[in-house]
Amino acid sequence: MNPRNNPKYPISSSTGGSLLFNGTSQYLTTPITAAFQFGTSTDFTIEAWFFNNLASATNQKTIVSAWGSPSANSYQISLVNPGYLLWQIYTQQNSTQVIPSYNAWHHVAWCRKGSTCYLFLDGTLIDTALNVTNSANGTGSNLSIGATPQGPTAYFPGYITNVRIVKGTALYTTS
Repeated sequence: MNPRNNPKYPISSSTGGSLLFNGTSQYLTTPITAAFQFGTSTDFTIEAWFFNNLASATNQKTIVSAWGSPSANSYQISLVNPGYLLWQIYTQQNSTQVIPSYNAWHHVAWCRKGSTCYLFLDGTLIDTALNVTNSANGTGSNLSIGATPQGPTAYFPGYITNVRIVKGTALYTTS
């Protein structure tokens, strides 16, 4: 991973092992490889722990993204106005009606099994979508944590840790 604009690595009992992003310019990025390309039917899991420092999302706040230019084949997990969790594969997306509390740690997991996507917050299934058939390859982009790689934009204000991407397995499909 390549740090952009020096995200902070604080050492404390409550944030140890996480990176602190300032919400205006800091993020991590790495080139897209086959490990991060899922096509139209490969099962996958993308998960992370996050701690949002802002009470509302007037702008999108990206947790994990492979959003390219053009945006076909792109994917992401983010918070959108007013703080809803959103998963998106190009034009197929679901914005939940769940707003994770701010100034608290949360675990998000997004899985695709076949053509069904599942979104979990803190171990609870909060969204299921059928017939998700767009390609999730991140073509023309980097994989980024804490911002959308093209631009970059949609910076995350807070901590992100334990990002895990598993290709070939939907680790969670029920609560």
